[in-house]
Amino acid sequence: MDVIAAVVREHAAPFTIEDVRLDDPQSDEILVRVVAVGICHTDLAVQRGHIPVPLPAVLGHEGAGIVEAVGTGVVDLSPGDHVILSQALCGSCARCTGGEPAYCEHAARLSLGGRREDGTTPISDGDGPISSNFVGQSSFATSAIVKARNAFRIDDDLPLATLAPIGCGVMTGAGAVVNDGGIAPGDAVAVFGCGTVGLAAIMAAKVLQAERIIAVDVNAARLELAAKLGATDTLAVGDAAVADVHRLTGGGVDLAVEAAGSPAAATAAIGSTHTRGRTVIVGAAPFGSTLDVDWWTLAAGRTVQGSVIGSSNPPVDIARLVQWWRDGELPIEDLETRYRFDEINDAVIAMAAGDVVKPVIVMDASGGGTATSDRSASSGANPEKSHPPASATESRNHRA
Repeated sequence: MDVIAAVVREHAAPFTIEDVRLDDPQSDEILVRVVAVGICHTDLAVQRGHIPVPLPAVLGHEGAGIVEAVGTGVVDLSPGDHVILSQALCGSCARCTGGEPAYCEHAARLSLGGRREDGTTPISDGDGPISSNFVGQSSFATSAIVKARNAFRIDDDLPLATLAPIGCGVMTGAGAVVNDGGIAPGDAVAVFGCGTVGLAAIMAAKVLQAERIIAVDVNAARLELAAKLGATDTLAVGDAAVADVHRLTGGGVDLAVEAAGSPAAATAAIGSTHTRGRTVIVGAAPFGSTLDVDWWTLAAGRTVQGSVIGSSNPPVDIARLVQWWRDGELPIEDLETRYRFDEINDAVIAMAAGDVVKPVIVMDASGGGTATSDRSASSGANPEKSHPPASATESRNHRA
């Protein structure tokens, strides 16, 4: 079938909106009409050449949409189902079968290789194959071919455009606290980096009743948004940030989350914990980055853990986050600014500049947009943005 996709053909080049060909789903795949897709910094990293993916490629990995067709072997999903899409995983390795799909032994190849396990790609044009299956999705397109195991059904009354970023950025930040953080009510938490991942971590820490939640960022408007979402204290990035965390907490936090993808932020996060504190590094630094930590900072008893997608198990974590949203405890719409598909390059520029936190591309059947974009937001704080007339404004108070 013919679909419209945003294609990256050269590193550092803009996305081009093109007509491409999409094959029918294989036996374990589904065809999803993409309703909305968030833009993640990982998409930008690939576009810039910081993460290797064969080009030309269709990126996008925070998709949500409606199932249009299923392969012959798919039994758990049907046409018409509303789904949130998430990470690529094999489903059969020791990590996947052991309940740790975030650490699938084949995730890197499946996410970044541009091909299915059998070496094929369902996307092509007149010049030949186009890399697909990006993080299991390639959802910068009006339709996507996705493994059924990467799609998670939600109730039809839920707003797909609002919930799309749950599949990666929101789940990553919340998971770093819920799955990796080990915090208890009354604990102190510091979050370094207040993009989507960091703000999701702040919201999760609030749900888990952390007593003190300290947000650290360079962007004043993002710190303002962090305070709205649950941060009890905000600090500007600088030489005094670590000392300020210790001063505010009387000795350091129980948990620090590095969500900036910056080695300097990671070093600061580790230094902000007390001697038995934990640091979760969940930000995505460029390949080859190294971490400079004084030996005795760790030898004093601190713990540092890397985290992939917040160590999430999508069926469990997506359901939890959707329920938090229903309960009003995860207002991710406060992070979002919506764009039409043909505005994707504008969205990328705004995100790279720090002017918006989470751009969400909202599609219609022809590849255009149904959203009214709001450009009044500054540096990610967008409290008065308007929503599409679809179900984004529907009540949360429906049965999960």
